[in-house]
Amino acid sequence: MRAHANAVPALDAWAPDRSNVEALAEEVRASGLYNSATASGELVLRLFGAPDARTKDRFAYNLVVLPDHAYEWLVDEGDRIEASSLVRRFNALRPTDAQARLGLRDKLEVGYHTEADVRNMMGPPLVEDGWWPEHTLTYTTSETKERWVFTFLNGLLVREDVRPG
Repeated sequence: MRAHANAVPALDAWAPDRSNVEALAEEVRASGLYNSATASGELVLRLFGAPDARTKDRFAYNLVVLPDHAYEWLVDEGDRIEASSLVRRFNALRPTDAQARLGLRDKLEVGYHTEADVRNMMGPPLVEDGWWPEHTLTYTTSETKERWVFTFLNGLLVREDVRPG
């Protein structure tokens, strides 16, 4: 696995003033967005404005820094936030068998592919550990018995570890 060629340069070029980011982060924390009792689709819309894509239960905002990605909010029927994550706007990783999964795994790129990409490629994980914003999915294969541990931050793949079976 390799780091996506555009991931680090794009983030470096964006490089916001840290004090502005900290002020914005404090404003978002104070808004109640990260409080499960007050977080809602209505609050997301109030804070971030009209989404780039919207369905009944999803709001997606395209990202300037990662143009192939969007940040997606999922809401339930009561307008409560169920989940939020980085997602790729176009997902083409779909293997048909175990050999295809082995080959596609080498195409995953840190800083580019997302949890949805890994789940689409690998199917249900053997083990799921952690909680937003950082968590891992662990897979194994009958062919090699290796364990593949994928680590995500806000849904973006940040590391893959291969461990002997």
